[in-house]
Order: sequence, then structure tokens, then C-alpha cells
Amino acid sequence: MYIIGERINGMYSDVKEAIQNKDGEFIVKLAKEQIAAGCDALDISAGPVKGNASDVMKWLVETVSSAVDAALCIDSPHPDVIKAGLGEAKGTTIINSMKKSPEHIEKLLPLALEHNSSLICLLMSDAGIPHDINGKMEIAVELFETVVGSGMDSSKIFFDPILLPISNAQKDVFESFELMDQLRMLTSPAPNIIVGLSNLSQKAKYRSLLNRTYCTMAMSHGLNAAILDPMDEKLMHSVKTAEILLNEKLYAKSYLT
Repeated sequence: MYIIGERINGMYSDVKEAIQNKDGEFIVKLAKEQIAAGCDALDISAGPVKGNASDVMKWLVETVSSAVDAALCIDSPHPDVIKAGLGEAKGTTIINSMKKSPEHIEKLLPLALEHNSSLICLLMSDAGIPHDINGKMEIAVELFETVVGSGMDSSKIFFDPILLPISNAQKDVFESFELMDQLRMLTSPAPNIIVGLSNLSQKAKYRSLLNRTYCTMAMSHGLNAAILDPMDEKLMHSVKTAEILLNEKLYAKSYLT
């Protein structure tokens, strides 16, 4: 499982405060804690900030890049903000994210090629999120053909089925497993599948329990990447255990440590 730490995001009140105060020490501490907890990359999102989001993104990426050697997932719905973050990154990058949109394809695909970035592709378009699996698969096929046709290796593509809150989209959450099964048949080898795991449990009571149960179930349907909180120890233990049971990692008595 490729784990992207979610915590450097202006949606969190502590990160929002750090951004406002330009508290680089706090951001660096958060980055190091997530890496120590076992994540492979760090998601960087300015969130709903006051002022210039591009400047905030530059500061976040520069701050993190100067302190840790980890892949960075540059996260914004705005291509110009992503471009600003990529310009400050020193190592491996992931663009989060591109949807089926003329603007996104025109601006983000060249950036991914220029910076040799991996690319998270949302299964949605400018018209919104399709309400059925067939609609999402049509978008997946179109995005795959477009991205691979541009010269990008298919191993750099991550499909995001768009995980919705269980509290108001229970049927969609359940159907995401069938969607993952279909995505696995799209190419050989099977494509990367990623979710923003915390979206599942928004406004729910047992957030950690919901997140870790869904994640382990989804892993058996091909989920091999997630943006999540790596400091949730029970979640991380569940992921490691699922990797053992799915024969993806070699069992040892000390596998949790």
C-alpha cells in the first residue's frame, strides 16, 4: 500500500493557524511525524486560505522540501496553484488531481510530463460525479487513453473513484468495490487505485473504525494507495495486517514493528 500522509492541509485548524503565522517549525514537525509513522509521501494542500493560494503553496512546499526527503503530493483544485507548488519541489512529485476537464487536461497534463510527476485522475468531469459505475468507467477509459497517449507511463496514473461520506452516500461507498474490480480489468498490469480515505467518515462518530475497515476491504478489491492519517496507529496496523493476509508482504512475528 502506497501511503500519502494527509495532515499538511489547510483544512485542519492547526495547519491553518501555522500557515497564517508562517510557523515553519510546526509544518516540518508534522512532516517528520508522518514519515516516522510510515507514510511514503506527503500531501500538501493550502486549503481555503486568505490571500494568494499560490504563495501559500510555494511556502509549504519549500518548507517541507528543505527539511525532509519524501515524495510530495501537490494538492489543489486549481492548476495554477499546483504549478506553483511543483516549481518549489526538489524531488518526486504527484499531482493531485486532474479530472475530465478541458482546462485540467490542457494545463495539468503538460505539467506532469514536464516534472515527471505521477498523476491522480479523479473519475469526474466538469458536469460532476457520475451517479453510476458505467459513467465513472467511461471517464476512466477516456482519461487513461488521453494520459497514456501523451507519453506518460501507465504506472504513474492513479485512479481516484472519489470516496463519498458514508453518512449520506452509503450505496455509493458499497459500489466503490465493484468499481475497483472493473478498474483492475482496464489494463494489465492493473492500474493504481487511490482514495482520500478520510472523506468516508466525514461527520461520522466512529471515524477511525470506519476508515480502517473500509481500507482493508478495499485492498482486497485492488486499492493500492490512499491519502490518510498515518498517525492513526490502529489504521496503520490494519493496513499492514491486510498486506500480510493478501500475500503482498512476507509474514514475520514482528511485522507491526
